Amino acid sequence: MRVARERAALCRLAARLDVAAAFASRMVRRLEEMGLVQRHSSESDRRAIIVAATQAGAERLAAIDDDVHHHVAFLQRGLGDDEKLMALSIFAFYVGLDPDSPIAAAIRTEAGS
Repeated sequence: MRVARERAALCRLAARLDVAAAFASRMVRRLEEMGLVQRHSSESDRRAIIVAATQAGAERLAAIDDDVHHHVAFLQRGLGDDEKLMALSIFAFYVGLDPDSPIAAAIRTEAGS
């Protein structure tokens, strides 16, 4: 299985997860020990650390994503339309959906109707 991998600066990961940079660094170090990520200095700023998933890490993320989709589908079967919209809004926030994206606009439009 070949999975596309993105790279991110450690400071961006910390900000995205809303955790201290030191905590993010410890998490990344542990993930690196597990063979799930690699980290290296940025070519443009040697102070910055760039983190990328390894193939094993990308495959683990894909498996987690599949599990999440399964559980979300199960959850949605038990929710009414208003509850589904609320859950979608919460998920969008936690996955970092850009508030200015077309998807976020569609969620807001649906919530207003």
